Amino acid sequence: MNNLRLIIQPYIFYCLIQPWLTVFNIPGMKRCFLKLIDFMNDLRASPVTFSLAS
Repeated sequence: MNNLRLIIQPYIFYCLIQPWLTVFNIPGMKRCFLKLIDFMNDLRASPVTFSLAS
């Protein structure tokens, strides 16, 4: 459950901060959040590939 929280946490924080980004324009903040969300979406559960013995 903790891993799921870590994966969706950037999206939740982006949704919380998005209204403030329209008021206070911080260059690159939206782009960096979207890049982080994209990175977390590409994250696999097992980053190590295991070779199968034949």
